[in-house]
Amino acid sequence: MAKKENIIKKPTAAKKAEKEQTALHIVGIGASAGGLEALQILVGSIKPNKLLSYVIIQHLDPKKSTIMDEILNKHTTLKVKVIDHGEKVKINTIYLNPPNKYVAIKNGKLVLSDYADPAHLRYSIDNFLKSLAHDQRENAIAIILSGSGSDGSIGIKAIKAEGGLIIAQNTSQAKYNSMPQSAINTGTIDFILSAEDMHAEILKYLLHPFLQEKIREPEDSNFFDNYQKLFSVIRARTGNDFSQYKLTTIQRRVARRLVATRLNSYSDYIKFIESDPDEVNKLFKDLLITVTHLFRDPEAFSVIEKQILPELVNNLEPDDSLRIWIPGCATGEEAYTIAILAIEAAEKIKRRLNIQIFATDLDETSIDIARRGVYPKNIPGTISPERLRRFFTGDENGFKITKEVREVIIFAVQNVIKDPPFSNLDLVCCRNLLIYMGPELQKKIIPLFHFVLKKNGFLFLGPSESIGDFRDLYNSVNPKWKIFRKVETGRDRYHKYEPPDYIKHYDVNNKNKVTDMTSSNTFKEITEKTLIENFSLPGVLVDKNFEIVYFHGNTEKYLSPPKGDANFNILKMAKDTIVKNKINSTLIRVMTKTETITCRGIYVKDKGISFKLNLIFKPITSKNEGVFLTLILFEETVPADLPIKKRKGKIQSSEIDKLEFELQSTKESLQSTIEELEASNEELKSTNEEMQSTNEELQSTNEELETSKEELQSTNEELATTNSELQNNVEELSQAKDDINNLLASTEIETIFLDKHFVIKRFTPAMKKVYNLIETDVNRHISDITSNINYPNIYDDAKKVLDTLNRKETEIRNNDGRWYNVRIIPYRTMENIIDGVVLTFIDITDIKNTERLKQFEILFSDSNDAVILFDLDGKISLWNKGAEKMYGYKEKEAVGKNYEMLYPPEKIGDAVEFISAMKKERNIQLFETQRVTKKGTPLDVSITGKLLTGKSGEIIGISTTEREITHFTKTKEKYEKQIADLKSKLELKK
Repeated sequence: MAKKENIIKKPTAAKKAEKEQTALHIVGIGASAGGLEALQILVGSIKPNKLLSYVIIQHLDPKKSTIMDEILNKHTTLKVKVIDHGEKVKINTIYLNPPNKYVAIKNGKLVLSDYADPAHLRYSIDNFLKSLAHDQRENAIAIILSGSGSDGSIGIKAIKAEGGLIIAQNTSQAKYNSMPQSAINTGTIDFILSAEDMHAEILKYLLHPFLQEKIREPEDSNFFDNYQKLFSVIRARTGNDFSQYKLTTIQRRVARRLVATRLNSYSDYIKFIESDPDEVNKLFKDLLITVTHLFRDPEAFSVIEKQILPELVNNLEPDDSLRIWIPGCATGEEAYTIAILAIEAAEKIKRRLNIQIFATDLDETSIDIARRGVYPKNIPGTISPERLRRFFTGDENGFKITKEVREVIIFAVQNVIKDPPFSNLDLVCCRNLLIYMGPELQKKIIPLFHFVLKKNGFLFLGPSESIGDFRDLYNSVNPKWKIFRKVETGRDRYHKYEPPDYIKHYDVNNKNKVTDMTSSNTFKEITEKTLIENFSLPGVLVDKNFEIVYFHGNTEKYLSPPKGDANFNILKMAKDTIVKNKINSTLIRVMTKTETITCRGIYVKDKGISFKLNLIFKPITSKNEGVFLTLILFEETVPADLPIKKRKGKIQSSEIDKLEFELQSTKESLQSTIEELEASNEELKSTNEEMQSTNEELQSTNEELETSKEELQSTNEELATTNSELQNNVEELSQAKDDINNLLASTEIETIFLDKHFVIKRFTPAMKKVYNLIETDVNRHISDITSNINYPNIYDDAKKVLDTLNRKETEIRNNDGRWYNVRIIPYRTMENIIDGVVLTFIDITDIKNTERLKQFEILFSDSNDAVILFDLDGKISLWNKGAEKMYGYKEKEAVGKNYEMLYPPEKIGDAVEFISAMKKERNIQLFETQRVTKKGTPLDVSITGKLLTGKSGEIIGISTTEREITHFTKTKEKYEKQIADLKSKLELKK
């Protein structure tokens, strides 16, 4: 029974439910080389809690199973396990990635997929963190531990953009600091800590009241006032106005900083940021953080590559430039993506285009990164191997964009809201910038883009953006990827947006009791807001020059326009002299003291009716803002009196009061004038002293200028010397150029230089024998030129040389029968950059002929027949071994002798006849004759003769091939005798 009760009391269901509880926050941990030690320390510091679960992504050997779970189990009481496909992430569990598997998270479940290429495992941390940011948004937390390379630096940007927390290991503790250092360099890290302190810091972050209770300040005046102060602080420190950005986005980013600084309210954060310039910069970075990488949204850029850029390039006139603007370019990845596509588009039509890409952003740090064009080694996951090889150079630190791409982009710091835009553009690529802006800004920027685009130019927005109500300005080209074409309209809806001067700055130290300005854009709104809150009286808004900028209510009793030219100076418009004097003296006091001043009981007469008037002067802005506005309100305190009447010998008391008030006002005005005059005198004295001091300073400055002049003269001499040296260098370079040109011409070697697109850069004069070239063919594609060679694979071989950097050598024959040795080698610049190929054609016809002659000589020398060459006079020049064997004369005995020595004495005259017959017949086919040997032995021979001719067809000699047929002749005579005897016998029988 007791056993049963024990079973009932055991809270198995509750414990099981707790174990099954889904994690509220997921920590993605990236580690690589040397990360085991850091993981052991980190895991050892983790205590069970109901907030967190952990996913560890490492670079593992794809061919070996992991025992990491066994190792880490020894350091923690939490459950450590290797990930199973599709399992839900639970609290108090540490998950490990299996070898050779991609890990992602979707709807809180861990998803595994195979790698097509195991080499891509080194980017597994980035891939997981990006999916974690997308799935968990602000609940995502990332930790980057020891490791080599830069994996994780792209993924943490995605988490930063969603408002998650990012921690990097202190590089001094990391065994391999490349990964944490690369993460720190992104500027997105919230905390840099040792491994043992990370978990405690995460818990402090998560237990902040803002996250625990989701505290939000009520949307009352304090709430909005706090945000207006916040915008003013940012504007004062950075010069950028965020007041019209989406408030939800601003709230989320501010809340993130509020939690990071451990403050409990927006008011506390405002005070903190006013006193800490570094925090302003951190918030500014958070407000601007974006997720970007090369060829982000490949399908969208495929539309740009295949549809938009080809149309733009083909429609350009020969002298036109392709002009593209990329506002909000961040660290430049999108700009380089567009540049690569533009260069490829130009290559496809085989044209050299002037490509101008303007990439701008608010953040100067991001622009500096973009200008360097150096990105971590994990970019191969976002760009094809062909483009990576073509447009990037790699080193141990990552990949750097090539000079070819960098030169077409101009990076600049620019505020798209208020700075002048670029103009005459073919394409504006503004992706994922408008989503952070409020409706008013979008209404100004969308027409702005229309204004700067050329006719039929294109606008490329982000997938979550639209053109709003401006459908009359654009036609949709691709609704999915938000690509639009400009529509020409009969009206210009472009209006440049620039915040009014009075909201551009905010003095964080200003403690004067003046009305703070809101984000209102018109004087009407400013005036009406102040009147409604205070008096609702008639009045005017006056600037520091006493000019009326706005009228409110009926002011005809007090003000009237002056005669002549239009003038809104309040002193000239004031009807009553007393009122004019009061306004003059009081405005000066308001400007000095910046406080509300009321002038009471002023007697005013209008249309014969007198009344008392109070003038209320209320300053609107601080004098330190550069714009001083004062609201002057007119308040009648006594109802209108009857017209003044005189009694005999007496004046009514009301008239006496008025006269006394006028006298008092005049005295006050006079006193004020005297005080102003005295103040002016004091100021003049002070100014005079300042002028004297300035004069002394100018004298001192003049002496400094004299010294500077001498220094400039010295510098000028140095520059003259330098200029002389440079001129000498120019002359030497010119001489060297002439020497090179003469060297190339004198070698008579056919050489041509081509760039990477096989466009002709230079060629030697001898090259005209191979290709039909003229001087104007420079900058033309080599395929446009006809050639005299039979080499169909020349382009494939040249491309192979560019790809492999291995030289190619082959032999070809031209249409005239001449032979060439063709060499194709890479063209290297002084910076060791491959910038094309060099083709060299060396004429080897003579070598080929020599080789053939040698073959003939071998054949001639080893022939068993007698081969003899002699000139038309019969002088022997060649005598082979067959002739030695046949006639008995050695070569040295025969060469130089007359061919007649081979004839029998009685037939020596036949030699002349033979040569004459050869001249006539050219070639003599086989015939039989008789010759004699050195020993005088007669030989029967068969002879074939052939004339030898020179290049111009002249006869230079005769060759004979002679074969002994004595044995054949004797055999023939024997058979002929036998036949004759046989015939005789047959005739006798008959």
